[in-house]
Amino acid sequence: MHFRLIKISALIFAILALVLSVYLVKDVFANAWLFILSVLVSIFYVVPIFGIRLREIPVVKSALIAVVWTSVLLLIPWLNEGKDPMIVQDELTAFCCFFIAISIPFDIRDLEQDRLQHKTLPLLFGTTISKMLSILLLGVFYLIIANINQEMGKTLLFACVTVITALLTLFTNSTRSIYFFAAIDGTMVLIGLVYFYS
Repeated sequence: MHFRLIKISALIFAILALVLSVYLVKDVFANAWLFILSVLVSIFYVVPIFGIRLREIPVVKSALIAVVWTSVLLLIPWLNEGKDPMIVQDELTAFCCFFIAISIPFDIRDLEQDRLQHKTLPLLFGTTISKMLSILLLGVFYLIIANINQEMGKTLLFACVTVITALLTLFTNSTRSIYFFAAIDGTMVLIGLVYFYS
C-alpha cells in the first residue's frame, strides 16, 4: 500500500515538475541534458540497472545524492540564468561538500538496514571516521563560501547554522528520533536562506 502511494506521488510530482519547467526554464533544450541526467540518476538510484541499484555501489550513495541535489538546486537554475558554470564552480564544489556532509548522518541512522544491502561510509569506515569526514566537509563548505561571499562569511547566522549542523552530526546515532534528523534537514533550509538572502 505504501509503495503504491509512493509511486503515485512520484508520478504526480514528476508531471508537476515538467509542467513548471515549461514556464521557468528559458532554454529547455540547452539544459535538458543535465535535467535528464539528474532524473536518470534519481531513477536508477532505487531501480536496478543490470541487476544493481546505484546506491548499492560502495561509497557512491552520498556522492550521488550530493551531485543530484547540487545540480537541481543550483547548477540548473544558474544555467537557466545564463551563468558560466566555470564562474560558479567553487560554489558548486562547496554545496556538493555540504550535501555529502548532511547525508552521512542518515547513513549512520540506517546502519542496520544498510548492512544487508549497501556499503555506505559508516559501514566501511565506522561511525567515528564518517562523522569526522562529515564535519571536515562542513568546514570545507564554510571556508569556500566565506571566501567567495565575504559578507556571508561575516554573518553570525551562517557560522551558527554550520556549527549546529556539525554538532548534530557529532551526536548522531541510529537511535535518534525522527525529529533529530528533521533538524538536520532543517539546517539545509536555513543554509539556503542565509546564502540566497546574504
